[in-house]
Amino acid sequence: MATLTFNLTPPRKPLMIRSCRSALLLLCCLTSVPLLADDVRDSLFGPAEAARAEALAARAELLAPEAQGQAEAALERARADYARGRALERIRRDLDEAEAAFTAAARHATGTQPEFAAPLQARAAALENAADQLYPAAWQSAERALATATVARERGRTERAGELTDAATAEYLAVELLAIEGRLLSRARAEIAEARAARVERHAPETLARAQAVLAQAEETLGEDRQAVDAATSLAARAEALARHARALASAVQQARSRGGSVEAALLAQEAPLRAAARAAGLEDAEAGRPEALGEALIAHLDTLETRLKRSEAELTAANQRVLAMDEELRELDRQLGGVARERSELIMALEAQAQVRAQFARLEALFERDEAVVLREGEQVIVRLVGLNFATGSAAIDSAARPLLARLAEAANIFPQARFTVEGHTDSRGSAQLNLRLSQERADAVVDYLVEAEGLARARLRAIGLGSARPIATDDTAEGRARNRRIDVTFSAPETPP
Repeated sequence: MATLTFNLTPPRKPLMIRSCRSALLLLCCLTSVPLLADDVRDSLFGPAEAARAEALAARAELLAPEAQGQAEAALERARADYARGRALERIRRDLDEAEAAFTAAARHATGTQPEFAAPLQARAAALENAADQLYPAAWQSAERALATATVARERGRTERAGELTDAATAEYLAVELLAIEGRLLSRARAEIAEARAARVERHAPETLARAQAVLAQAEETLGEDRQAVDAATSLAARAEALARHARALASAVQQARSRGGSVEAALLAQEAPLRAAARAAGLEDAEAGRPEALGEALIAHLDTLETRLKRSEAELTAANQRVLAMDEELRELDRQLGGVARERSELIMALEAQAQVRAQFARLEALFERDEAVVLREGEQVIVRLVGLNFATGSAAIDSAARPLLARLAEAANIFPQARFTVEGHTDSRGSAQLNLRLSQERADAVVDYLVEAEGLARARLRAIGLGSARPIATDDTAEGRARNRRIDVTFSAPETPP
């Protein structure tokens, strides 16, 4: 049994109960009422810890660091003394000091929040872009600048605090820009650095120079407006592609020379895909035409095909309208004749359903640009292949640049309100099958979670499945083929809708 010992020597000053917690402890001691250890601790530490919670809610650790630090130190002393069984009066003194300091810190932090709104907003934006993880040294420098400003304000040096606040804001903005650039431009920078390390400029200087110029344009775009993420991402992807093309050109020339070949052989090898496309398009000069002329002819051919496609779509729309008009005429005849055979009614319903599916499919295609998604129809299923959704290597995190595309995917789901759909994750064949299967499942889960949490789709309509490298749509022997195989496919299933 624990024994409580009291000093009954009269105090030099009249005994005064300073707080409710003191009164409770004194009453329990004088009446020999047992008090549980948890109750004692709650009674002692409760007010100080409540004041601490209020200070943290006011962000006192950032805006009143000195007062917050003094309070934390006093609270830690009280905790240590309580754990060692030291005198209650000593513990109370530290707790009273901590409570008062926390209260002062919260009051000061609340009062000065408007003065530090700019650096706090810049700090939050930098954190959102993982600046603390990507550039820890620059981040810590910005943190020290903010701490210096807030300490100056605590000490009443208002003018100096204002100058330091501007400096802290500038540092947070700078490290945020570094993080955005690092996140968006790192792959292009790495590709260009590898090309330069391989001395590509000796054999493909113009293409490499174009890659560097486009990357500089991306950096300039972010420097002028760090919210221009989409534009910078597009430029970075183009710079990365140009750098890869420069390496391919240089490699072809080097291989030709190393094998005793010529630059002509290397150029002919580079032209081969272009000439194959020209032959497939039925162009007359596919074998002997100049590459520039073939490229222009292919573009003209594609423009013609696009014009024909639009004309066909317009004709299909007009035909659908005529079908609907005929449906109305049939209904009127049915009404006049008092009804028709069941087969005619079923035919009308089938025509209506087909017209609805065609209209839904057209709306679905119109939602996406070519570099965002490809919409396919396979029997009773509609597949949306998200070619514009990319993940960092080995990661399942969804980049903020993908949010507009996923928002349009949610719109696409609402075009088929009764349908369920499956989000399929696919990878290329590099790496182990087990790793690819897990990564593809994580990416599919990430897309489903985003659609539910950010876009409000019902989880019951969604299913995520990772298929690894089991269903390639291109060869894995080339970088382009592997990029096509690393994809997210969304399959809409509507069995109740006629094909």
